[in-house]
Amino acid sequence: NFIQSQLSYFHWIGLSRKGTGSSWTWEDKSSPFLKIDWKESEVGNCASLAATRMVAADCSTFKPYICEK
Repeated sequence: NFIQSQLSYFHWIGLSRKGTGSSWTWEDKSSPFLKIDWKESEVGNCASLAATRMVAADCSTFKPYICEK
């Protein structure tokens, strides 16, 4: 689909948390509609998405972003 074709590398998606163990929220402070169960090794506080997976990453890493229209 279109989105997957645009995501050959990771993009920020506006989902973050205050720290490990905190709840994930969208930029508008709403809760995600799905359960997010990160691997223990994924300690970042911002979510990034590629075509087939989503990971927790360091929020200060430079990446393009996806916005809601």
